Amino acid sequence: MNQREFNSFMDVIENTYPKQAKINNVQRGMFWLSLQKYDLDDCMSALLLHCETDDGEWKPQICHLSKFLKTSEDTIRVMFNDFFKRKDVKDEKAKAIYNRLGGLEMHKLSEYQTKKLEDKFVQLYLEEGSKETFAALPDKLKTKLIGNK
Repeated sequence: MNQREFNSFMDVIENTYPKQAKINNVQRGMFWLSLQKYDLDDCMSALLLHCETDDGEWKPQICHLSKFLKTSEDTIRVMFNDFFKRKDVKDEKAKAIYNRLGGLEMHKLSEYQTKKLEDKFVQLYLEEGSKETFAALPDKLKTKLIGNK
């Protein structure tokens, strides 16, 4: 999601809950850090799903949306298998992990070994996402979170 889409998404949240307190700039920044890696359509779906829950009468917090947004393991597994089907995978992070695990050499492995590498691929993909999110935080906030520097 780009900044323009994010601003539109946040406007939708504010307009959906007009009588509740506005999301402040700090909250907005945390929403941006958490949601920027997702597509606008996925975020809108998560908002809709939130609205359908018991908590839906309240403006969502990041955790309310992220539980519906987590890049599912199934999606990551499909991406891994696309490499074996010789489909064009656009995700640069996935390409880097695929190459790190052996790239085309993996195509020679047994089904059991490939399944183990698929599990490793999913684990590495999710770990990379966490690292990128933390790396995007301002140094001042990182210092507060981990307490050093």
